Amino acid sequence: MDGLDPTLGAILPLVGVVFGVLGSGIVQWRLRRRDERLEFRAVARLLVEELSSTAEYVEGRMEQPPYAGITEDAAMSVRRQLWEDHEVAVARHVDDGDAWRTISRGCTNGVVAVWGIASAIDRDGMRKAAVRVVEQMRAAALELWPYAYPDQAPDVGLRTDAGPRPADVVE
Repeated sequence: MDGLDPTLGAILPLVGVVFGVLGSGIVQWRLRRRDERLEFRAVARLLVEELSSTAEYVEGRMEQPPYAGITEDAAMSVRRQLWEDHEVAVARHVDDGDAWRTISRGCTNGVVAVWGIASAIDRDGMRKAAVRVVEQMRAAALELWPYAYPDQAPDVGLRTDAGPRPADVVE
């Protein structure tokens, strides 16, 4: 017996191939998961900014009567295409059902915000509709915040415990 057993010499390359395939598969799976997380972080950031800026604009716009031309004001609503393009990704990544419903409601109502506000009969009804949709958009942005900015506390304008925002302060 001067060397390796011939059967061992035939089996070792096969074992090496199996370990190589498994190792490569694990690395590819981890890289794919990382890419998905990074892509969803970008989606969450887009939606957080869209929701919060639209909510801020609606709130400010409702402070400035007259409301003529409100239905032609594109900034009064979340961009439909943005939500439609990323709704499935949000549903796939947000595990909590209540959080998903909050996000979905805020984005969907944000898309049709201007029509919900404009359909009110009087100024008081428009204001109430605007407050409701602004709250829904802010709640959705707050739910998305940890995905968008995992290392940062939520923006003061989104937090419900931050006290009144400047537009809420009565002078």
